[in-house]
Amino acid sequence: MSRLLISVDTEASGPCPLRGDIISFGAVVIEPGLTRCYRSRDMRPTVDAYDPAAYRVVGVTREEHEAFTHTMDECFRHFNAWLEELDSDRLIMVSDNPGFDFQWMNFGFMTTIGSNPLGHSARRIGDMWSGLRRREHETLGWKKLRITAHTHDPLEDALGNAEAYLRMWDYEVGYEEAQAFYGR
Repeated sequence: MSRLLISVDTEASGPCPLRGDIISFGAVVIEPGLTRCYRSRDMRPTVDAYDPAAYRVVGVTREEHEAFTHTMDECFRHFNAWLEELDSDRLIMVSDNPGFDFQWMNFGFMTTIGSNPLGHSARRIGDMWSGLRRREHETLGWKKLRITAHTHDPLEDALGNAEAYLRMWDYEVGYEEAQAFYGR
């Protein structure tokens, strides 16, 4: 069975679907080289609800968001086609904050294609780090392993998280052992 870990990051105008909209997302296949990357186009909003603070974090205004021309439907269909080209039996989403990122990805896929190729859950990098370190409350130390700065550009953030993920396993158990664990 071919499994791929996919680092995903989303940017949105609110805390959850229907209380805001996904603005964009980025994805990186977690593998040496980190060359297989995807960034969605910026999507126009579909609901009236939003949080002004979310826009400040992302660095766009509501007016800019409303001017985006791409739909969630076209963006998720395009991403699904990219994921299918990866030719994997199972895609596993990895995120800094899957409680936030997964809900947006699941909503987008379920709304547009009726299924989620990323499965029914995601893995949180901080929890894996905590387990590797055998320190149940140490969930943030992995962030120092990022190379690409965390900028709230979804592709840059997904790339930084993927870099940290690879370095984390190398740092703690070695990349080869990690690959054996995941059945590659």
